[in-house]
Amino acid sequence: MVRFDVDLVSVEEGPKLYQRVREALVCGFFMQVARKEEKGYVTIKDNQQVSLHPSCGLDTQPEWVLFNEFVLTTRPYIRTVTVVNPEWFVRLFISINSITDVLSRLLRDAANYYDIDSWKESEPKRSLLRVRNKMLGKRDDGPPPKKKLRP
Repeated sequence: MVRFDVDLVSVEEGPKLYQRVREALVCGFFMQVARKEEKGYVTIKDNQQVSLHPSCGLDTQPEWVLFNEFVLTTRPYIRTVTVVNPEWFVRLFISINSITDVLSRLLRDAANYYDIDSWKESEPKRSLLRVRNKMLGKRDDGPPPKKKLRP
């Protein structure tokens, strides 16, 4: 923050403080988010099946998590995780063309990571698109209908 001449300020104490810290983590670790599915979690960018490591620190299995470590043992695990809200990183996708501060430099440099439309088809991608459409006030018509093949 000193390098970019951004004021060092603090926010209020309490639960809001922890939420703001997690929102900041999402800005820096947006590629390390996973969504809960039937058989564990799926990373949003690579669509990779992972499980919460037993030492991850969570008592529950929330719908969305941000992870710091990817561990490969007998199967892929994520650990050092925290609960996140999908609106926090969808906000990054929406504001990519409107941010003019320091964050805009990061977004311009990493624009391909934020381009949800270029991601592989997956349930996490569809879920994020629904959240984005809801935040933008667009109607969600669901996935396009499948074409019937002729015999």
